[in-house]
Amino acid sequence: MKKNQLYWVLQFGGWGGLMVTNFLASAMLFPVLPLLLISLFTLCLAVFSSHLYRLYVKKRKWLEFKIVKLIPRVFLASLMQGAITAILSLSALAFAIVVHIQSDPEALLQMMGLPVGSVINLETLKAIEPQVLLDMMGWSAGSVVDVAPLQAIDPSELLDLMNVPEGTSLDLESLVSLTPDRLTEMMGLANGATVNMETLVAIDNKTLLLGMGVPSGMLVDMDTLKAIEQASLAQFSPGVIFGLIASFVSQYSIFYISWSALYFAYQFLQKNRQVEIEKWKLQASFKDAELSALKSQINPHFIFNSLNNIRSLVAEDGEKARDSITHLSDLLRFSIQFDQYEKVSLEKEMEVVKDYLELESIQLEERLDYKFVIAKDSQEMNLPPMIVQTLVENAIKHSINELPNGGKVIVESELSDEYLKIFVKNSGQLKNDKPGKRKGIGIKNSRERLRLLYGEKASLAVENMNEEMVCATIRIPLN
Repeated sequence: MKKNQLYWVLQFGGWGGLMVTNFLASAMLFPVLPLLLISLFTLCLAVFSSHLYRLYVKKRKWLEFKIVKLIPRVFLASLMQGAITAILSLSALAFAIVVHIQSDPEALLQMMGLPVGSVINLETLKAIEPQVLLDMMGWSAGSVVDVAPLQAIDPSELLDLMNVPEGTSLDLESLVSLTPDRLTEMMGLANGATVNMETLVAIDNKTLLLGMGVPSGMLVDMDTLKAIEQASLAQFSPGVIFGLIASFVSQYSIFYISWSALYFAYQFLQKNRQVEIEKWKLQASFKDAELSALKSQINPHFIFNSLNNIRSLVAEDGEKARDSITHLSDLLRFSIQFDQYEKVSLEKEMEVVKDYLELESIQLEERLDYKFVIAKDSQEMNLPPMIVQTLVENAIKHSINELPNGGKVIVESELSDEYLKIFVKNSGQLKNDKPGKRKGIGIKNSRERLRLLYGEKASLAVENMNEEMVCATIRIPLN
């Protein structure tokens, strides 16, 4: 699996696991369908937010910060993301629940823990007319009310007459039978009075059910549902809402802090692994440079030419011959031992360059002219060993040696607030005028050594200065 694919799998897998946990914990309190939709919404929001956070971290280069500087930023960013996610999720959840309750009023009863199957919805009942009750009691209009011979109405018959909704479970044994005197009192009839249909008061279903002992909690109509809804909303005072928001913000902030901890831990491990790889690359590059230097300096042709030139000087100029032997000795010693140093001072490097040019000047004589223009404040600055010597060597081999009249080599240094700059200038021209294509051993290796030691800010460029000179420029950052 590719790294990018693994990233998205972990994103959706991690946040998805958290959302499933939240869904299972909240399913007993809220309607399932709105909660499921909000969980999916929060999942997408969290993935999108954390991905933007990752891009911002990479853009601002937070991975380069020290721990002391990084922790406050991570905490603040996690708190902000947690607050945004919590507020948006709560707002969406509240909206979904309100819409769900409006479309299904019984959902509010479910949230309150009331058994919907045993609740009587009064709006689905039909009002019982007084004449129906009188017929059940054996009376007719104009008759005289006599309570004594009346018998109580069977509650089950009355429930059937009231069209109680199917699925309503009532315990008939717990119902109270309506006694005749109680029933006539509810109808507005007094004992001994004449039954007058026009003066009778219609008994509504709610009055009958209450009279039969049905608990008031089972009697629900739209007004009651609205009253319950208003009472429920009234419980959410500003303090309660603030506490709920703070709880959600802290919860999601902890999620984002955990995400940040995992992300930065992984990145730091990757960075340490990359540093280790770069270290091995540097060592390999250093060995290659050492081998190149040894091949360049300790090869039969170079030693033969140097010794042959020194031999010719013995009879002509003994002192110069001794100096040349010293230069050769110092150059060979440094070439063999320079792998002990990761960096050397510019002053030490220029001593090696001078030894090399002194030996080459014996062979080239008047065809070689060299000059050093080294800024005093740059002499103690460090740089990779043999890097200037490599450029000078390439200048001799691929430019000066090929010119009939020879040429000159100039080594200059310049120190600014940000960089140490070293210029190796020589007579000649780059072939095909392609910068960086200069022939010779070590140019590519030198660039790699600079990159591994100093990063992308260091550079080595070779280009034509004008129609007569070539310049190799080394830039080494001070920080």
